[in-house]
Amino acid sequence: VLDNVDNSKIENDDIIPFKNIINEMYIKDSSRKIKSALKERMRRGSSIASKPLYGYKFEKIYNGEQKTILLVPEGGETTETIKEIFSLYLKGWGAGKIATYLNKKGIPTPSSRLKNYALSKFGFWTNNTIFSILQNHKYGGFLVQQKYQKISYKMKNVKKTSKENWVWSGEF
Repeated sequence: VLDNVDNSKIENDDIIPFKNIINEMYIKDSSRKIKSALKERMRRGSSIASKPLYGYKFEKIYNGEQKTILLVPEGGETTETIKEIFSLYLKGWGAGKIATYLNKKGIPTPSSRLKNYALSKFGFWTNNTIFSILQNHKYGGFLVQQKYQKISYKMKNVKKTSKENWVWSGEF
């Protein structure tokens, strides 16, 4: 539109392919810069997640104009639930027994915090939910990011990255 190009007219505009190449290069360069900025934020220990982990909240810290987003314990029922899950597991309880116990107590699940929870088929604690909490590095105090990465800026597909490419931030 900005270049006044009309595909319905059969004009032979020789500059259009070159404009397309330049536009493509601009998008690719922007993508590279954004990835670099996100990686730097990860190295600083700043979370780049869209939602905080169950039992945590985001806290923004400013150092001049540089913003760092930290994961800090929420301090409410969810934090106590996480502590109880680990405590019960260390006492020898299995994931199924812990899930049943939490369901009987009526403790809301991590999925209950989603905006579209009413449309969700979830609502009960499961073995998988318990295992995902127990195996998550963040609950051990380590922020591990970039486990998955987009294949290309042109595609939405993601791939799992090798452990060498994960970005670890010390204890938070």
